[in-house]
Amino acid sequence: MEHLILYGYAGMEKQKLQDLQMFTESWEDCHLVLMQDAVVGTTTGENESTAVLEKFKNNGWKIYALQEDVIARGLPLEKIKYFIEPITYYGVIDLITDSKQLISWL
Repeated sequence: MEHLILYGYAGMEKQKLQDLQMFTESWEDCHLVLMQDAVVGTTTGENESTAVLEKFKNNGWKIYALQEDVIARGLPLEKIKYFIEPITYYGVIDLITDSKQLISWL
């Protein structure tokens, strides 16, 4: 994988996601890991960040939610949006190892 982005802004603020989208608009082969408070809003239902995340998905990005952070915030894993894959810390370490470029957007 070319790019791995670790994203952890509270509540997945729409403006910060849009900033990320502008910064990465021409990137391909990206993986986005939502962690810390960014996992809030990953469960089913619409919120202001859903459209931006769907644009990432439609551009071929893989999107993950850190499973331990989802559980720590009392969110049900089975309710995570269909296009967001739960991932463990060990899975994130594997992604870091496999990525050519790591970006921390925390």
